[in-house]
Amino acid sequence: MLQPHIAVKDKVVGPVAPRVAAFGSSGKISGQQPYSLFFSVLAEAESGITFKLLVKTDSSPEQFERSIEAFLEFLSGFHEHTLDKVSIEKLASARVVGRTLLLTFNTTTNEIETVDPVPKRVPLNEA
Repeated sequence: MLQPHIAVKDKVVGPVAPRVAAFGSSGKISGQQPYSLFFSVLAEAESGITFKLLVKTDSSPEQFERSIEAFLEFLSGFHEHTLDKVSIEKLASARVVGRTLLLTFNTTTNEIETVDPVPKRVPLNEA
């Protein structure tokens, strides 16, 4: 029996996407992961820095497609040196860890934005 064709976007976001869980010591890994642990997109810049597009777990297939399109547009602008001044300033101030710069698609602004890889955390036990 043949299975109906399922598009890539339907395999990485939405109800049929695999659910991946992260395990770690108490307080080190959040149970609430806003980004897919199953799928991301990598692209390398001339400087050796890698851009990593994180896809939000609650993305619709349409938002997934738009995020990929926006990431490709961002990469084109980066490599062609046509990014606007604000985008360049945001990239310059972003934290790079392990030569990787995390990015995501903001569905409100329809733009690629940086993600802080070490978000501020509230201590579990405050005295």
